[in-house]
Amino acid sequence: HSSRVMLTLTPVTHFDGSTNRRVSRKKTHLILNPDQSTINNQQSTINNRHYRISCRSHKIWDLLDQTEVTGVASVWAGCETQRMITTLKTLLTAVALTLTGSLALVAQSVPAQESSQTHDLVLQTGTSATLTLSALDRAPRGIVVMIHGWSGQKDEVGGLFKRQAEALAQQGVYSLRMDIRGESEREKSGFRLTSTFKSRINDALAGADWAAKTYPDLPIGLLGFSYGGATAMALIGKAPERYQSVVFWSTIINPSEIITDDPKGGPFRAAIEHGEGYVEAFTRLTVTREHVLGMIGYNPLDGLKHYSGALLSIRGSLDSVPRHDPRILKAAGQAAGEYRIIQGADHLFNVFDPGANFDLRLIRQTTRWFEDTL
Repeated sequence: HSSRVMLTLTPVTHFDGSTNRRVSRKKTHLILNPDQSTINNQQSTINNRHYRISCRSHKIWDLLDQTEVTGVASVWAGCETQRMITTLKTLLTAVALTLTGSLALVAQSVPAQESSQTHDLVLQTGTSATLTLSALDRAPRGIVVMIHGWSGQKDEVGGLFKRQAEALAQQGVYSLRMDIRGESEREKSGFRLTSTFKSRINDALAGADWAAKTYPDLPIGLLGFSYGGATAMALIGKAPERYQSVVFWSTIINPSEIITDDPKGGPFRAAIEHGEGYVEAFTRLTVTREHVLGMIGYNPLDGLKHYSGALLSIRGSLDSVPRHDPRILKAAGQAAGEYRIIQGADHLFNVFDPGANFDLRLIRQTTRWFEDTL
């Protein structure tokens, strides 16, 4: 139900050594209403206990992700979600209960689906974009321009950008995400890649220009995923004072890395020599000579040297892209920067693995960063 969420908390049956019997505690039900900012301004700690938490509504992922947990296993079944939490640590901002039978909940509200409004538009370069506005009854904090990765599209892999836009809207932050022409057409073009780094910059800059013109009083943030991170660096290099905050996900620092990432380099060499090459990725991609040559001769990292805003770089410990993050912080010497490594996550933050929660952690950390820095 979009207006409320019910949690059922069931302590796992345990063995009572004094009576040689297994003992089950009673189930406890929590009703969460999204119009309540908190249910109980209290914090509890549960040690060495085992609980099964079941719920209805996908929104509960947002709630559970704010709980410090270990040993989580998850199963998806449509809107039905079950998580077995084997150890609950100190409950920071999410679900809490006391072992005496009384309940305490320290949680932010679970916003209803009406927390955002989306509008499709066409930017000056002709590329399509989606604007996500917050429906909260308060002034917006800022607007974040999102730049997708290589051969992607504006919602990003696994809907990561779409989900990030919703999370930002829930905190009063607007966002704009655009397609990159020559990559985002995907099935319509037979996955034929014709973009250049220059055309990428132009499409992303059209988004930033639109945001600045439409919302001149709002601070602007940038979010770049992989190749989108290098694109964001190029935008910062053109106008470092325009952007108050930037977040990089699994970023590369030079577009030519995409070419050199293939040890054999065959498809890219074929594109240069014969006009086209074929890369086997999530599907068969056709790379064109224009696309490959358009990646050469740039140094986006140099664009950070005059940037003095906030900077966060996040990547997984198993990212296939080298760990460039220390170099990024060094290049952005004037910025208030930091980088974070999510242990066990890959380049895509395991977005297609239902047993992992790296994507949830990524979205949560990014949202909080922009909350604090815009």
